[in-house]
Amino acid sequence: MSVPELWTRRLSREIRHLGTPVVLLVGWPGLGRRDLLAHLAEDPARQVAPIPGAVLARTADLLKACEGLRLEGAGTFVVEAGQDVDWNHLASVLLPGEQLLAATNVYQPTEALEAWGRVGVLLPEDLLLREDEGEQLAQIEGVSGGASSRLWSWSDGWLEPLRLAARCDAEDADSALDSPGLSRFMEERVLAPLGDALVDELSQLARAFEVQLQGGADARDDPPDYRLTTLLSDAGRVRRLPLIRDGRPWLPGPLAQYLRTRRPRFSAVQSFPGGRRNPIISVDPREPAGSRTVRLSLLGEPRVALERDGVWSELSFPYRLVASVLAYISTSPELRVAKDVLVADLWPDTSASSVRSQLHPAVSKLRRLLDPERELATPGVELVAGVYRLSALWTWSIDCLDLEAQVRSCLGLATATSHEDLESETESATMEPDRPGPGGDDDGSREARGTLDLESQIGVLEGAWRLYGGPFMRGFSARWVQRKREHYERVYERMLRSLASAYESVERWDDAEDAYRSLLINDPSQEDVHVSLMKLYSRRGRLDLTRRQWERLCKVLLEELGVPPMDTTLREYRRLLG
Repeated sequence: MSVPELWTRRLSREIRHLGTPVVLLVGWPGLGRRDLLAHLAEDPARQVAPIPGAVLARTADLLKACEGLRLEGAGTFVVEAGQDVDWNHLASVLLPGEQLLAATNVYQPTEALEAWGRVGVLLPEDLLLREDEGEQLAQIEGVSGGASSRLWSWSDGWLEPLRLAARCDAEDADSALDSPGLSRFMEERVLAPLGDALVDELSQLARAFEVQLQGGADARDDPPDYRLTTLLSDAGRVRRLPLIRDGRPWLPGPLAQYLRTRRPRFSAVQSFPGGRRNPIISVDPREPAGSRTVRLSLLGEPRVALERDGVWSELSFPYRLVASVLAYISTSPELRVAKDVLVADLWPDTSASSVRSQLHPAVSKLRRLLDPERELATPGVELVAGVYRLSALWTWSIDCLDLEAQVRSCLGLATATSHEDLESETESATMEPDRPGPGGDDDGSREARGTLDLESQIGVLEGAWRLYGGPFMRGFSARWVQRKREHYERVYERMLRSLASAYESVERWDDAEDAYRSLLINDPSQEDVHVSLMKLYSRRGRLDLTRRQWERLCKVLLEELGVPPMDTTLREYRRLLG
């Protein structure tokens, strides 16, 4: 990726000048932080090594990652961090002379970070290209003379818009906004993470800024810079947009112009289940297609299908490793995973040379599988800064993520960022649920009705049930597969329990029986589920089925656990028999 040498030299000097164990590169997308980290990684004097952002959540994980890289001679670590992190604490983990460079979108007051002298911060205004740096970048991309200076002025020093505008060979910077590359960048990387509500507010502010510049602002209105400050100062807000000038926030020129003049031509971002986003951009129909739609089925035997021109075609994985690589990336947070994390789970006891001989061929075969004729400029699986990710330009439908998302939306749960989030959030309801009687009302049904009416809840959960094709990655037995399989089994159990309770609430007794029987297929030792079935059989006068269910329960508990049913279960059974 082309970057101006003047810019990298300046920022390298500033990082050395800070001299702190941790240096944060704070800003919004497209400021060139990845380019800078990649440039630093090429400096042999630094001995730079990337670490996955996931290890920042736990000190023990960070220590383990750093220790392994130290053995390879690394003294500088680079990471992309998307969450709030106690940087002062992490600085204490580093050894003398080591440094951690972190690219993050999360803004924290520099006074608090720098209080102990362990953390240095480069803010967005530090990362913006200066005039000579911007002109150098434009010249690298083939723009010379006064045009390069005009591009820099238009871009406000924002690296990626300047680079894309220079590449599109537009007559002027304004017409560059019509290029698919620049419009995709604005929609997918800048606006999509913010959500439609915030983007709408920013669009209004962009127009208010223009009115203010023209001297037509109403004195009764709050100044747009004040409104922007208020908008972006909410607790926990990720700071991705403000361009700071003389202490006042200002929207970067390309973004402000895009919001004022181009945004209405683009449809809203569609939210997909599982946190996946598919920016739908209205591009010139004469442009060649840049993406595909992929349907990945991982519940049961793994299968993949590709849509082209409205026609779906089933594909065959060339071998099991290709399926494993795709499944692992597809079920990782945000559809991306650091290369070293992928290697650690798929090749836990394999030498580095053996991994190299297997990983790259597997990824290459996976790319050819998804784009056999190599028609698309963007592969379905990308490798960026040591991270494998599913392309944001493609549309992905992944059954296990869709199932989990539907269960979450129905039960009013927040979006999880990892498997552990869901398990900790719902463990009590999953492992120790209230025992609803016929027509009863447990915590799960009350929670669901808090967000959807009961019939809508049932419809969503039934849709989730149809997605379940069996255990995750049937036929695969690696440790990482077993871990994820257990997770999705918990999601499936939560869904069936909630659906059975909802069926009982609307007196759909036969459907409730089916749901409870399905629960026993996966785990026949669930005593409370046997009790629920006995209650349903007793309700419709089938005491013979009640006795048979009791006998099955006694047999399962004796054979699998070596124990009899609980006393409370025995008393309930006797009560049902009258």
